[in-house]
Formats: sequence, C-alpha cells, structure tokens
Amino acid sequence: MNSGLTFETIFLIFLLGNIVLSFFLYLRQVRLINQERGRIPHVFAGQVSIEAHQSAADKCLRIDQLYEIRHIVFLLLVFILSFCGLLPWQASVTTEFFGDGVFAQTAVVLEVAALFLIVDALFAVSSQSGTGGLHFSALSNRPLALLIGLVSGLILLTVTFALWDSETMGWWLWSWLISAFLVPASVWLYEVLAFRGRPMPESPLKDRLNEFLTKAGFVSGSVFLSDRSAASRPVRIVGLGSARKIILESRLIDQLTPLETEALIAIEIGRTKYCSAVKASVIFMFLSFFFFLFLELAVQQPWFYQGLGVNPSEVIGHGEAFVLFSMAVFVFMFPLIPIKNLFMRSVEENAERFSVKLLDWNSMISAIVKAFADKAGSIAADPLYRIFYISHPDELCRIKAIQRMAPRHTRQRDSWLPNA
Repeated sequence: MNSGLTFETIFLIFLLGNIVLSFFLYLRQVRLINQERGRIPHVFAGQVSIEAHQSAADKCLRIDQLYEIRHIVFLLLVFILSFCGLLPWQASVTTEFFGDGVFAQTAVVLEVAALFLIVDALFAVSSQSGTGGLHFSALSNRPLALLIGLVSGLILLTVTFALWDSETMGWWLWSWLISAFLVPASVWLYEVLAFRGRPMPESPLKDRLNEFLTKAGFVSGSVFLSDRSAASRPVRIVGLGSARKIILESRLIDQLTPLETEALIAIEIGRTKYCSAVKASVIFMFLSFFFFLFLELAVQQPWFYQGLGVNPSEVIGHGEAFVLFSMAVFVFMFPLIPIKNLFMRSVEENAERFSVKLLDWNSMISAIVKAFADKAGSIAADPLYRIFYISHPDELCRIKAIQRMAPRHTRQRDSWLPNA
C-alpha cells in the first residue's frame, strides 16, 4: 500500500468516524433530555413551571438536532470538495478569472469559507426558534462577527500567501506570529464593540457594587447596563486595564438581590483573574503553531494530495493546498476536542474557587438559579456529549462545584441545594 492510499484510508476512517461519533453523542444527549424532560432540576423547582421546563427542553432538542445535521453537512462538504473534485474545479475557475497571484489564492479560500458560512447561517437562523444561545450566537451580533472575521481573515491570508509565494524562509513561522496577534485582537475588538451598555445610574446598588469591586481588588472603569441578553453570560467584563467595563443585563437588577448581583460579578471577576481569555488565546497560539508547521510539511508531500483525492500535478496554487489542509485538520481534530474542553473547564473551576472566597456561596447558587431559570429545561447534558460540545460547565455542574468548594461547615446550610 503506497503512502497516498494509506493517508486516504486513514482520512476516510476519520471522516466516517466523525459522523458515527457525533451521531452517537447526539443520541445520548436526546435520551438524557427526554429522561429529564418530566422533572425540573431540584434547585430550579421554585423558579420555573413544568410547562416552561418542558418547552425549554423541546427547544434544546431542536437546536441539538440542527447542530448535528450541520456537523454532518460540513463533513459531506469536505468529501464533496476533495474526493468529488469540487475544490479543483472551483480553484481553476477562480484562477482563470483572477490569475494565479496572491489575490486569486485568497479568493479560493474565501469562496470555500463563504460556502461553509452560508450553511452555518442557515442553521443559525433555524435555531432562533429554539433557545437561541446554546450552540449559536445571537443573530444580532453575527454581522459584526462576520465583518471583523472577514477583515482579519483577509489580512492573515494575504500576508500568508505573499510570504508563501515569495518563498520567504520560515514563512509559516511569520504567518503564525501574525495570527497569534491578529486573532486574539479580533476577539477582543468584537467583545468591546458587541457588548456595550449605558452607564449604571447613581443608586445605592451602584455604590454597593463599587465597594464590592474595591474589596475584590478589581480595577474597573465603571458598571454598565445592557438590554441585550448575553445568553450564557449575563455578566461580562470587556476592555483592558482600568478601562475595563462590567456589563450587566438590566433584567438582573429586578430579578436578583444586591448580594446575588455581587455573586454573578464575582464569578466573572474570577474568570478575569485566572485569565480564562488569555489561556484560551494560549491554546489557540499552541494549535495554530502546529497548524502552520504541519501545513508547511504536508503540502510538500504528493501523498497528502493523493490521499484527499486530488492529483498533485493539478494543484493550481497555495490557496487550494491551504483549503485541503484546513479540511483535513477539521476532520482529524474532532476527536481531540475533549482535551481543549477539559482545560477550559479547569480554568472555570479555578474562577469559581476564587469566587467562593469573596462572598456567601448560597447567594452564588441562588443567583445562578434565578439568572438561568429560563434555561432549566435545556441545561441537562450527557457526560460524553458535554466533553465534546461544551467547553464551560453548565449551570448544574457549576452549582455542584461551588457547593463542593464551599467551607465544609456550610455545605448543608440550605436543604434545597443539591448534594455535591
């Protein structure tokens, strides 16, 4: 068996394995949600009706179904683009119109990216009839995210192909360095622009929150209110240094007590203190380093193209090679997602451990219960499904973790809390 056939066999096994594994995880998740559909989680019993709980569970099932179909469609697109010859045809048409320069190679990548984004957008629109925040971002922020992603992508691809075409020594390392700066900066810019609010009016609550921030040793510009739901995070900290802003959903002011509001802020401060965003960026930098390194190594090997159903002699330019490698990474990386998710969950646990030291843990749990009561029917997650698809603890996991980290003599203070 030659190298090309070996790689093709391995790739197709992973491709089929991705479909089988994701469908297996989906069936486990559906079974669990159906089992939990008829009973409200203990801590949410006083906050949500059984009808609302079941409605949330049904919407969650619909979103999970759409997410599973989307994942399978993505994998089928990978197969069609490579083994069915769509990518070579598309690359030849593009270079026929634009030549074979940097612009043409960038266009090849952007055209394929647009195909995947269109599919993603179709499923995102359909998901808005569901809970709207479990797997897909809110539609109101998608245009901004796409704009920032397009600009940063254009910059990165243009520089990468320019260095690649010029055969600059270590071009892949320069491309990695640019991506290591550009992508985290784009994420930061998106959060600053997407999550804005109005200054919180002067009130006893604002004075109390400012005192709490001082006690917690957190330097912040101010507290802001927003009418826009942030889905899984009703409190956000955006910005850098003394210009950081704490943005609260305005609904929290009426729903929570001042102590409970402090509790949600404490959890977010814990995330900031333990640099969850920074550590996520470190993970990206680590993965992107190996992406560009293996890109440089793989595209020089004929077996790489043969294994993806493409004739090496017919590869028109670096854009086509870049797309082929990106699709291969998409297929091969799916089974490794749990490693990344486990790391991110450990960061969240450190944040909660810090938060528990700031205030009464009962208030932290009651704040989580009230803030996420509308999701009570959708927070159940199968353990295997969770490690593949959920990078942060769901609310039930967070509650149990907080209780487990609380001082031992206070753990059973309230009988309505679940046992850790």
